[in-house]
Amino acid sequence: MTLPITPTVTPIQAIPGAVTKLTAIVSGTTVSLKWTNPAGAVGNRIYLNGILLTTVAPEATTFTVTNAPSGWHTYNVSAYNANGEGPQSASETNFVTHQNT
Repeated sequence: MTLPITPTVTPIQAIPGAVTKLTAIVSGTTVSLKWTNPAGAVGNRIYLNGILLTTVAPEATTFTVTNAPSGWHTYNVSAYNANGEGPQSASETNFVTHQNT
Protein backbone atom coordinates (compact mmCIF):
# COMPACT_ATOMS: atom_id res chain seq x y z
CA MET A 1 0.00 0.00 0.00
CA THR A 2 1.35 3.41 -0.88
CA LEU A 3 0.63 6.51 1.12
CA PRO A 4 -0.56 9.67 -0.60
CA ILE A 5 2.08 12.33 -1.06
CA THR A 6 1.27 15.68 0.50
CA PRO A 7 3.16 18.52 -1.12
CA THR A 8 4.87 21.07 1.09
CA VAL A 9 3.95 24.60 0.17
CA THR A 10 6.26 27.41 1.17
CA PRO A 11 4.64 30.83 0.99
CA ILE A 12 6.41 33.35 -1.21
CA GLN A 13 7.58 36.32 0.77
CA ALA A 14 7.03 39.61 -0.98
CA ILE A 15 9.47 42.46 -1.02
CA PRO A 16 8.84 44.86 1.87
CA GLY A 17 6.66 47.91 1.51
CA ALA A 18 7.91 51.45 1.78
CA VAL A 19 9.63 52.86 4.84
CA THR A 20 7.38 55.52 6.43
CA LYS A 21 7.69 58.54 8.71
CA LEU A 22 11.21 59.49 7.61
CA THR A 23 12.50 62.62 9.33
CA ALA A 24 15.86 64.38 8.99
CA ILE A 25 16.89 66.83 11.71
CA VAL A 26 19.97 69.03 11.17
CA SER A 27 22.16 70.20 14.03
CA GLY A 28 25.33 71.89 12.78
CA THR A 29 26.91 69.39 10.39
CA THR A 30 25.05 66.39 11.85
CA VAL A 31 21.87 65.03 10.26
CA SER A 32 19.78 62.66 12.38
CA LEU A 33 17.50 60.35 10.38
CA LYS A 34 14.58 58.45 11.91
CA TRP A 35 11.98 56.20 10.23
CA THR A 36 9.49 53.35 10.66
CA ASN A 37 10.21 49.99 9.02
CA PRO A 38 7.58 47.97 7.14
CA ALA A 39 6.85 44.33 7.97
CA GLY A 40 9.21 41.81 6.40
CA ALA A 41 12.31 44.02 6.32
CA VAL A 42 15.69 42.43 7.03
CA GLY A 43 17.68 45.62 6.51
CA ASN A 44 17.58 49.18 5.24
CA ARG A 45 19.43 51.14 2.59
CA ILE A 46 19.99 54.84 3.16
CA TYR A 47 20.33 57.11 0.14
CA LEU A 48 21.88 60.58 0.03
CA ASN A 49 21.01 62.63 -3.06
CA GLY A 50 19.97 59.43 -4.86
CA ILE A 51 23.22 57.55 -4.16
CA LEU A 52 23.48 54.64 -1.72
CA LEU A 53 25.15 55.96 1.43
CA THR A 54 25.03 52.88 3.66
CA THR A 55 23.14 49.73 4.66
CA VAL A 56 21.91 49.13 8.22
CA ALA A 57 20.43 46.22 10.18
CA PRO A 58 16.64 45.74 10.35
CA GLU A 59 16.33 46.68 13.99
CA ALA A 60 17.77 50.10 13.13
CA THR A 61 15.25 52.90 12.78
CA THR A 62 17.76 55.74 13.13
CA PHE A 63 21.02 56.76 11.51
CA THR A 64 23.29 59.76 12.09
CA VAL A 65 25.22 61.43 9.29
CA THR A 66 28.22 63.26 10.73
CA ASN A 67 30.26 65.96 9.00
CA ALA A 68 27.65 66.40 6.28
CA PRO A 69 28.92 68.75 3.56
CA SER A 70 27.35 72.21 3.20
CA GLY A 71 24.37 72.54 0.92
CA TRP A 72 21.01 70.99 0.19
CA HIS A 73 20.70 67.24 0.75
CA THR A 74 17.91 64.78 0.05
CA TYR A 75 17.60 61.54 2.04
CA ASN A 76 15.54 58.43 1.31
CA VAL A 77 15.43 55.06 3.07
CA SER A 78 14.28 51.73 1.65
CA ALA A 79 13.74 48.33 3.25
CA TYR A 80 14.90 45.06 1.72
CA ASN A 81 14.69 41.31 2.28
CA ALA A 82 15.82 38.17 0.42
CA ASN A 83 13.32 38.90 -2.38
CA GLY A 84 14.44 42.43 -3.13
CA GLU A 85 14.30 46.05 -2.20
CA GLY A 86 11.05 47.85 -1.55
CA PRO A 87 10.26 51.36 -2.72
CA GLN A 88 12.16 54.28 -1.27
CA SER A 89 10.53 56.42 1.37
CA ALA A 90 9.27 59.90 0.71
CA SER A 91 12.20 62.33 0.49
CA GLU A 92 13.47 64.49 3.32
CA THR A 93 15.42 67.51 2.13
CA ASN A 94 17.42 69.84 4.34
CA PHE A 95 20.17 72.41 4.25
CA VAL A 96 23.50 72.01 6.07
CA THR A 97 25.66 75.05 6.66
CA HIS A 98 29.17 75.09 8.06
CA GLN A 99 29.79 77.92 10.51
CA ASN A 100 33.19 79.59 10.58
CA THR A 101 34.66 79.45 14.06
